[in-house]
Amino acid sequence: MSNKCSSLVWEAQFGSMTRKLIAARLADHADDDGRGIWPSVERIAAQCDTSTRTVQRTLADFVKEGLLKIVSEGGRGPSDTRRYDFDMDVLKAVPEAVWGDKARETPVKNAGESGANKGDCVSPLAAVKGDTVSDKGDTDDKKGCQGVTQTTIEPPIEPSIERERASAGANDPCPNSGHGAEPERGQAGQSAQDPSPKSRHGLDVSPDTWKRRFKKAHKDWPTFVSDSEDAAEKEWFALAESDREKAAGLMAVYVHEVKASGRKIFCTFAVYLREKRWEKLSEKALRSSGASSVLARPYGKAWGALRFADLMREPYGHFPPPTRYLQQLLAAGGEMAEAERRRRTAEYGWPKVNTLHDDARNRHKGAPVDPELAELVQAFDKVAKGSALFSAWKTLHERRGWPWLGADRDLPDWIYMPAPSDPIESYESLDDAVKAALARFENAHANLQKNEAAE
Repeated sequence: MSNKCSSLVWEAQFGSMTRKLIAARLADHADDDGRGIWPSVERIAAQCDTSTRTVQRTLADFVKEGLLKIVSEGGRGPSDTRRYDFDMDVLKAVPEAVWGDKARETPVKNAGESGANKGDCVSPLAAVKGDTVSDKGDTDDKKGCQGVTQTTIEPPIEPSIERERASAGANDPCPNSGHGAEPERGQAGQSAQDPSPKSRHGLDVSPDTWKRRFKKAHKDWPTFVSDSEDAAEKEWFALAESDREKAAGLMAVYVHEVKASGRKIFCTFAVYLREKRWEKLSEKALRSSGASSVLARPYGKAWGALRFADLMREPYGHFPPPTRYLQQLLAAGGEMAEAERRRRTAEYGWPKVNTLHDDARNRHKGAPVDPELAELVQAFDKVAKGSALFSAWKTLHERRGWPWLGADRDLPDWIYMPAPSDPIESYESLDDAVKAALARFENAHANLQKNEAAE
């Protein structure tokens, strides 16, 4: 998440609450240069509590207005994973246009007064580019901005990023297990904002470490001497962390397969990264490299073992500073505060698990699994989507603040989950059966870690 982008978004006026909320969620995925925005339309819609059509329309408007730049194409449906970057010049210009002396007391006129088409509104963002934008909803009762006058509010004296830094941590208790009011911390007591590298099972490492890994991988690429390092580095950091791991890990397999085919000309490292060419490797190449033995299909036994192994860790992701409203909500306590803590923990606590979910749901991609985790797959059994047992697992995830797999409509009919030692029918309730199944996996995983440490 970029505090810089988030500050600019929250200080700006976008013409409607929906547009602003979507822009804020995009900022959560960007770096400080406004780059690397790659969430699916479905994910943004779910987080903003709106429809996918509204998100798609708003993204198209942002591109038209110049706020977003399309960097790489994806699909065009709800699972769209097209990558965007913010145009920082446009984003920075919005607060200035809104809070300038001339605009400070100037209302944002509705469509009828501005001469735009009926039902359209002129937001300060569009005013920067001289356009009009539509914010009509998906139902007939939404009238857009018609007949509404918006007056700009004076900004606070201090920048919002400074206010967030001053209050972050003290008023945002994030529990390790969804209970209590302890500060958000990562593995081994590290602060959630500590950029130091984490364990080899986690993907959350510092930018400097990723840059060193990039240089090491690029140096071994066949066209390294003639490559543009800047172009390759840009594509490297445009990838999700899990994809960087795969790109580096399967690079040698890709080079070997190209040579074996008789080709003598290689693409640049930037092209290899941008087109994710490691995903086009043949099964034969993967088998010969040994990679096929650790590639797990989505929602299968090995995939489930990888997922639950990561959930056995304490939350280790970077938690963005809460907004002032959320700070007040968390400080007030009660059921709403507890629900918000669990939501934040699920969204930010385990980035590797959320990446697994996104890859499986939106790209139908599996994931590489450490061979030692193969010992745990025997403790898994399939669960029917929509069944009472399925609901019991979902409830357990909610209680623990764990990220769930996604909407039922996006999931296959069967998903593998840990199974208890005894038959399901022998337990007094499905909740007891699910707890026993999880305890069985926890014990097996703990024993596996002890064996690894002994070696």
